[in-house]
Amino acid sequence: MRDFLRSRRFKVLLAVLAVLLGFMIYAAASGDMATIPSKIVSAVVTPFQKLSSAISTSVSGFLGQFANSSKNYEENIALKDRIAELENKLVDYEELKDEVEQLRELAGVQALSEDYDGVGATVIARDATDQYYSFILDKGSKHGIKEHDPVVTQRGLVGTVTKVYPTSCQVVTILSPDLYVGALETRTGETGSVSGSVELVEDGKCVLNYLQRETNITNGDVISTSGSSGRYPQGFVIGIVEDVQQKPDGKTAYAVIQPSEDIKSVSNVCILTEFEGKGIQAGDEGAEAE
Repeated sequence: MRDFLRSRRFKVLLAVLAVLLGFMIYAAASGDMATIPSKIVSAVVTPFQKLSSAISTSVSGFLGQFANSSKNYEENIALKDRIAELENKLVDYEELKDEVEQLRELAGVQALSEDYDGVGATVIARDATDQYYSFILDKGSKHGIKEHDPVVTQRGLVGTVTKVYPTSCQVVTILSPDLYVGALETRTGETGSVSGSVELVEDGKCVLNYLQRETNITNGDVISTSGSSGRYPQGFVIGIVEDVQQKPDGKTAYAVIQPSEDIKSVSNVCILTEFEGKGIQAGDEGAEAE
């Protein structure tokens, strides 16, 4: 018995009795003896109710995460489908924009003369190993393209077709020394031959060769195609004179030409398939100018 009175259980029991006694004294003093049992029960049960409520809230939140996750997953799928749809529309728009640009280029060329027939084309590849900026177009023999067809824009001459495949073709630009174009200065009527230059290619310029030593051509003059070889239409702009120099031999002069079109970055062009005077004379444009 003495051990029990000294035990921890006895002390806890005394504490509980003390609490109950306190409730009873408080209730007696306030005249509310009838509520003592309910208050005792409430004091005992309330902590368990709070614990139960917390557990219930946690479980609900945990399960809610799964529900929200499923909803978010469905929304993500819907958003991804919408993004894919918009991306497809964007691709279609870009293709349509390119097509419109090609038609504008073609319309601009045809507006210069009713004697031109051409096919709008887009640059689809560039030869990284070619320092003269040759490129590949998305039109070929099935579109009526042939070798030596001129390639132009509204601004001026770009180059000529050198190789033709069923659905594409290769173009050599006027920046290449291998290309010769019979040319005419519109103010003085002097003729020469335009070709590329190793020294000027990085500046995007070409040269008008075979000018008279005492040439009257000056800076700002316009150089256009002469059309004498039958490979290029007459009167198509090539570029503007930037400088005139004498050849080292002193017998002839040459002019540095800034092409009217940006050869390095051109993307939409027109391939002239028919024009007045086409093929009237075979032979090399360079030989013609010499």
